[in-house]
Amino acid sequence: RRRRARRGRHPLVTPTMTAAEQMTEEQRHAVYDRQIRLWGAEAQNRIGASRALIWGLGGANVETVKNLVLAGISVTLVDDRAPTEADLGVNFFLREADLAGDPEKKTVAAACRDRVAELNPFGSVDVAHTADLVVAVAAHGLVVAERLDNAAATWDLLGAVSKAARETAVPFFYARVDADKGLFFVDHGAHHTYKPDASSSSKTGDDGTTTTKTARFAAFHEVYAAQDSSVSWSSIATKRQPAPTAYFLDRLDRDFSSLDETTDRRSYAEFAAARAAERGVAVDATAAARHDGLRGAAVAFVGAVVGGVLGQECIKAISRQGEPLDNLFIFDTATDAGVVYRVGPPSVVGQTAASSGAVKRPPDGDASAEHQAAKKAKTTTTVEDTAAAAAVVDVDGGATTAEMPAVVDLLDDDDDD
Repeated sequence: RRRRARRGRHPLVTPTMTAAEQMTEEQRHAVYDRQIRLWGAEAQNRIGASRALIWGLGGANVETVKNLVLAGISVTLVDDRAPTEADLGVNFFLREADLAGDPEKKTVAAACRDRVAELNPFGSVDVAHTADLVVAVAAHGLVVAERLDNAAATWDLLGAVSKAARETAVPFFYARVDADKGLFFVDHGAHHTYKPDASSSSKTGDDGTTTTKTARFAAFHEVYAAQDSSVSWSSIATKRQPAPTAYFLDRLDRDFSSLDETTDRRSYAEFAAARAAERGVAVDATAAARHDGLRGAAVAFVGAVVGGVLGQECIKAISRQGEPLDNLFIFDTATDAGVVYRVGPPSVVGQTAASSGAVKRPPDGDASAEHQAAKKAKTTTTVEDTAAAAAVVDVDGGATTAEMPAVVDLLDDDDDD
């Protein structure tokens, strides 16, 4: 294929001249007709011009990559590991033949590249390396990182990539799948503007103009990846929702990875119980021991559920269509449910409608600076503290807000699909 350098693309990412870049408007409509009907030509054009940086091709990210590429998004794959038999169980882009050969020359990303590209000829699939992650962030419109090991260096790199994404206003997603449970964290940055779902009552103003909202998200590297995060764990485990055990264990992985084994020989279960108690929450010893034994043992269908919902959120981020999840999604096979929690301070969501002249007070009575400023100026902005609203996730539909626990049954025993 003909190749050309794209302005803004990191030089260590191999650029390709794609069929999508040569498509006429008529051809684009023919290929993406159903998607254009769903979210409009403007959103589809934004999707077609976007490139996502995908780090780690585990159970969640292979599903996410599939969904993004089929939607028309180009991707850069980053996974320098040599393919293993365990990867074959969760990565449907790999084949047994990929296990042979020189591991120094064949990485998981390189082995998956051509098969990912076959999904959609109207996009491009490139490969980069872990060492280039931080500097490559700015050349992409989205970053999705799936943690595949518990090395302290991996956690440090996650924090560095998250910080780089925050500084360049690039949405960042973190994912992890461990056997019977999986999760992902959403960080759209300090200023994310979007149009609500079509079902939202606030989509249009009285004069028919489209309403937009602006949200501020907690930074992953501050509230999640950092060991000294000040987030109160007990504030996440509310009476309205089941305890986010998967989140506790994932954070405990971070702390456990930095232990000095020469001076601290506690088992993971012992460490988890003690550290959780320090955080003001309880973690069942049996669950901790089971988690320790199954860490990294991803199950394909768990990754498919997590990656499916994650893919929807990525498309929302790029298209700026639909209410984003705020900000932690957990799927657990013990309950067959996906639950959304908020980690960190409440988001401030602003809504602008052309015909609205009133300012609505946050439901919990929070007199935030943004609210007071809007009230004083009598602007057209509505500031809502969504702390009382939980996101109900539908695998087939996206996210909505409702005054009810954020729980939805994702696996119906009576449904054959």
